[in-house]
Amino acid sequence: MEHTKGKVEVRYNMILSKDKNDFTIASVGTIGIPKTEAYANLSLIADAFNTTNKSGLTPSQLYKQNQELLEALKELVYELTGEQECEDELEKGLGITLAMRVRQAQQAINNAKTK
Repeated sequence: MEHTKGKVEVRYNMILSKDKNDFTIASVGTIGIPKTEAYANLSLIADAFNTTNKSGLTPSQLYKQNQELLEALKELVYELTGEQECEDELEKGLGITLAMRVRQAQQAINNAKTK
């Protein structure tokens, strides 16, 4: 996929390249929708554009990668802990340092869950 490289920014109802020419990448209609919603749409498009330029991946590719990593992390945590949910049992089975890492991984899993 080839697209304009470089950062973009929102100005008025447009997404402009931050290149020396500041040309329009996209514009969003504002008739019939609240101004805050139009700005939110522009911000979302600009963020997706900038994320793609920064990561080299589209948002849908990043989402797929996130889900694959999340599943691998869940499986790893399950392999390490089994059914153990009690903190004392977790520490006895794994040791304090590894138990702490497992808790960090569990927190990362919870943070990564989608809506």
